[in-house]
Amino acid sequence: MLGSLAVPSLAMPASVRGALGGADNQSAVASAMVHFGVTEADLKKVMAAALEKGGDYADLYFEHTFNNSVVLMDGKVNNCGANIDFGMGVRVLAGDQTGYAYVEGVTMEEMLRAARAAADVIEKAWDFGYMPLPDLWSLWNNNYSNNNELIFGVMQREDNWFERVNFPIGIEGGGNTGHCPTENLVESYEMQASGLPVAPDAGYEHMDPSYDSQNPYEGRDPRMYELVAQNGAWWVYDEQVECWYGGRSGKPQKNATVTGYYLRKYVDGSTSLKSEFVTSKRHVWNIMRYSEILLNFAEAMVEAYGDPNYKDGYPMSAKEAVDIVRSRVHVDMPPFPNNLTLNEFKAKLRNERRVELSFEDHRFWDIRRWKIADQTTDIYGVDITKKEDGSFSYKKVLVEKRIFKDCMYLYPIPQSERYINPELEQNPGW
Repeated sequence: MLGSLAVPSLAMPASVRGALGGADNQSAVASAMVHFGVTEADLKKVMAAALEKGGDYADLYFEHTFNNSVVLMDGKVNNCGANIDFGMGVRVLAGDQTGYAYVEGVTMEEMLRAARAAADVIEKAWDFGYMPLPDLWSLWNNNYSNNNELIFGVMQREDNWFERVNFPIGIEGGGNTGHCPTENLVESYEMQASGLPVAPDAGYEHMDPSYDSQNPYEGRDPRMYELVAQNGAWWVYDEQVECWYGGRSGKPQKNATVTGYYLRKYVDGSTSLKSEFVTSKRHVWNIMRYSEILLNFAEAMVEAYGDPNYKDGYPMSAKEAVDIVRSRVHVDMPPFPNNLTLNEFKAKLRNERRVELSFEDHRFWDIRRWKIADQTTDIYGVDITKKEDGSFSYKKVLVEKRIFKDCMYLYPIPQSERYINPELEQNPGW
């Protein structure tokens, strides 16, 4: 981001000011406007268009970035790529609603189109056809044209670097086990038939008595199977993932998963990494989607009014919003029970965010704003043993114990900023 215009003043981060060589906000923004060929009058006109539907506040973001990539295999260059992003985006705020729009250009016509599109998101979100997408595979691995849930995402050109990083060990052309879902996350996926948790300490409902810890992946929330490649899961080439000790994908294989799980979300299993036939696929990284809007709304409503069923003057209640996410086709999770206490509803809603938005860069921030990060330091996995009769035993094990201190809820203030302003006090604990 090279600059942003905020009503009623111009604003730009200090890091960007330095990159542009500007001494202050005004000179940095002036340099950016010259770079993009726009005037302050142009920006004010776009601002007016963004706010014409009743928005309270608007930002304009301009981007011009260059990215180069080189992929090596066995010490040799295997793939090279270059990418240039150029354009501008608009964010409009109206009360507790937010609208985004982006165009790949900075002509007046394009900027006005983005501004009015963002304003329309605020005014006509219900008419735009946004809905939780039933086909989760299309949500992770598809383009914008047939994705009714995606509001804002980053589309990547065809490539296979993510598959090379995350394909399970032992699968032909397998990857490097880059991201391993934890047992903590897998335990947060409830039983589909009852909607009850599988962990005794979930904090909102009792554990489902039908859950079998020695057959742990049977009958679970369907979203789990879209996130995780667990022991016995089928992968491409009709190969099974074998996470048990001695299996093709388990310990002690080099680079095998340390948690007992491999990542499936965003990984396009139809990609071929075989040396004789290497293919690439397009990815869309989710930045904002409609299900997140519904969960944001549900959390805001229940925090504001203290009643999951309150909806006076609103299109739906907190409970109705979260039930839309859970009830969509191919997920079919039971609705939230009506007899939950307020604290139980909040706990179950937090778990729903963890499940629905996993690996979309939300959990890191959620546990900090909820001030529960110190409760998440024990990282668990499963050790899996194959018995003589071909069945498996599963044992929950502590993989890693992390450290989190209260001071980590705030970043330290860079010493360079304190040199600029000697009166600036460091955040507590740093």
